[in-house]
Amino acid sequence: MRAGSALVLTGLPSAIPIPFEDALWVWGAVIVPPSRVLSSGVAILLVVAMMLFFRLSRAGIAIRAVADDAQAATGAGISITRYLALAWALSAALCVAGGVLWSIDGLGGFGMGLVLAKVLPVVVIGGLTSFPGTIAGAVIVGLSESLATGYLDPVIGTGSAGFIGAALVILTLWIRPTGLFGAAAVSRV
Repeated sequence: MRAGSALVLTGLPSAIPIPFEDALWVWGAVIVPPSRVLSSGVAILLVVAMMLFFRLSRAGIAIRAVADDAQAATGAGISITRYLALAWALSAALCVAGGVLWSIDGLGGFGMGLVLAKVLPVVVIGGLTSFPGTIAGAVIVGLSESLATGYLDPVIGTGSAGFIGAALVILTLWIRPTGLFGAAAVSRV
């Protein structure tokens, strides 16, 4: 299906052009494409902005209150529908920003469906309720996949990076189902 779609839709661009030169940037022994610097910088700014929004703004605190206990939030006068709509709008905007950043880095096209295969292990390992956990999960998954590609691929063949993400998810769900930084489930009697 993917190959047929690629044949039918051949004229679609696979990357978003950026206003920088195509030459690689050299910082000492590190060679970095400018598109990767741009997308990484914007992603870091978005993460910091979201963390500040949820910790310091009135709307961010209200969204957190609704997520924590909707009945108590209603009792405090917080409109559940208003802040749920805001949360969905924020998540949609962040999804669009993520897709644009992924495309700027030259990874667009029909392979963008594979983003879920990278994001799901990150969120599950870090914990669904934790921003810092998601960042830690991204570092863990990225390092594990890179190490697996470098050390396991020569021994067992290619494809160990995809396997290691799934193995980490299974291991995390087995040991700590809420993720490494996720909030423990509270049961009230």
